[in-house]
Amino acid sequence: MRREYASPYISDLPMAKIGVECDRCWMRRRYVKAALLARIGDQNLPDLLPKFARAEGCTFTANVFTDRCRLRYDDESRIPKPPPKDPP
Repeated sequence: MRREYASPYISDLPMAKIGVECDRCWMRRRYVKAALLARIGDQNLPDLLPKFARAEGCTFTANVFTDRCRLRYDDESRIPKPPPKDPP
């Protein structure tokens, strides 16, 4: 399957649940990865955050420049960065 974006997709996450949290409204949610894939398909993670926020009733998602929604993936749901390569 050809992907439209280079950013990670739901299927790239190794965990069974995807967690999100907002430090503004203190919302914390965990979504089952298999259920998301079945319901909405494999979507890229950056585009998924505003969809989660809107579904939870966040009123800050429409703000583009200031006073924006602060929803992010929790620490357990982030893809670990590869270790740095040794210099030649």
